Amino acid sequence: MRTCHFVYAGSPDNSEERSPYTITRNLYRFLRTKFDHINYYDWCHTGSIAEVKEDDIVLGHPNYPANSATRQLFNSKAKYKAIIHPLHTNYVDDNMPFNDLAMKADDIFSIQGPYWYNTIDQTPFAHWKPKITRLDIPVCSQSWKHAKNSFNPIGKRGIVYVGSSIPNKNLGLLVQIASIMKDVNFEWYGGSSDHELYRLKNVKVIGWVNIRGYIDKICENNDFIISTSISDANPTTLSEVGLASGLIPICTKESGYVENDNFTNIPLDANGAVAILRKWLNKPSDELAEISAKNRRLCEEQFTWEVFCDKIWAKISRFM
Repeated sequence: MRTCHFVYAGSPDNSEERSPYTITRNLYRFLRTKFDHINYYDWCHTGSIAEVKEDDIVLGHPNYPANSATRQLFNSKAKYKAIIHPLHTNYVDDNMPFNDLAMKADDIFSIQGPYWYNTIDQTPFAHWKPKITRLDIPVCSQSWKHAKNSFNPIGKRGIVYVGSSIPNKNLGLLVQIASIMKDVNFEWYGGSSDHELYRLKNVKVIGWVNIRGYIDKICENNDFIISTSISDANPTTLSEVGLASGLIPICTKESGYVENDNFTNIPLDANGAVAILRKWLNKPSDELAEISAKNRRLCEEQFTWEVFCDKIWAKISRFM
């Protein structure tokens, strides 16, 4: 009997439409088609685990406690062991505690934008690179409709940020940008009234909501989605609210995505960022619409669960 021990977040039967729970559900369903039996554990599990046999496969999201499920499984004699988790390297302490697992692993599945993989040679994680398979965060295209049907006229375009204010999101830069661009309206979904952004007259702060229920409104009011992060693996908001829904994503490269046909980078200094944003705010609507449609195709063709799961299976199947 072929058995896989799989560790990720939450329940494999969840109905959530947000990462990491979408990964848990979709990857679990895929693995069920490949294995006779799956022992699943939440990544916070620290209790006992099922017996692991020498022919078994381990695929686990790491956690810090010594008795976490993935650490226990990695101490077994399973013939194949791999870790899977988001990876960014500017906040070294977030991921370096998993170095012992990375060294034991046959493969490392890194959910990250190209920037982190391309620059890993210059970081303390350079020795991980030979084992890494980079994965783009998938988008549930059926759930995230293309809602940006037309762009607002020049002079009336908006910019939205979706996310929290934790330090790596670097919202101090967004405060500087919005303070300079007083003639531009910004929205912040996930914000709070005790943040400096709340005090800016051109920033509308909306608290935590189910973004999918607001996507039509977000796309009506805004034309661009922004990320000012300094260490972010690859924000799902840039792919779901941006690429899939039709807003144009503009972000720091430290958000994970390098400049290409689908993503535009801004620097970490406010004046440089504002100069680029001004350029985009003045682009013709038909040009923006063409980019929006191209971004949607990227989601439907490359940022898919099939691509995500097949990359993982290509590595695991070598040991089957």
